[in-house]
Amino acid sequence: MKETLALAADALLDYVDLKQGWTKPAIEDDNFPPDATLHGAASVLTGLAGACDAGPRFGMVPELTARWCEAARVLRAGIRGRVESPKILEAAGWRGVAWTLWPAPVFETYDEPGARLLKEKLAANIRSKMDKSRAGFAYLGEDVFILALADPQGEYRELCASALRLLCREAAYPGADAFGEVTVWGDFAGTGERVAQQRTSIPHLWNGVTVYLSALALYDREAFAGARPPVK
Repeated sequence: MKETLALAADALLDYVDLKQGWTKPAIEDDNFPPDATLHGAASVLTGLAGACDAGPRFGMVPELTARWCEAARVLRAGIRGRVESPKILEAAGWRGVAWTLWPAPVFETYDEPGARLLKEKLAANIRSKMDKSRAGFAYLGEDVFILALADPQGEYRELCASALRLLCREAAYPGADAFGEVTVWGDFAGTGERVAQQRTSIPHLWNGVTVYLSALALYDREAFAGARPPVK
């Protein structure tokens, strides 16, 4: 896989603005038009940091590895310098808040001010998906497992556990224990009680996997110890 890894890491370099310490505008997910938010910055940083870590162990050309490490260092510094900005947090991209916490190697500890801000924002997002005031939600499991990993002191443990219970007991597709990509809250039976209905792609593999990861993050955090590139 050495050649594939090198080609991929070199391709990621094209998305880093070394002078600005940020990513260049791109279609960060399936969104359009191109943008440059925490969503893209966190994922590009994760890839480059992983390549930087793997390079010496895989016997990569040192000059190549040095370029990946430098881009990762600059991008990490750029994220750390911006992450407390209300403007950056407000327009963080679809998954920018979560991915900046994990797996992007941004913070030394999760008690840093920037990390605490992101955790508060992610927790608020989880609550808004759980309280049934919205029409529906997507990817609650992903939010939960990342917040659980970023919460070694257990400040949000009960919130994560409550969300996991909701996913397992209310949101899972009846009779199949599967999850669609989007969960809709509605009073479909006219009883006055809002219940979950799964929409699009049943079952949606990633949503099912993230429910499992949420349980693992809550009860066996050490299983993820080597899953994030090291902070350098």
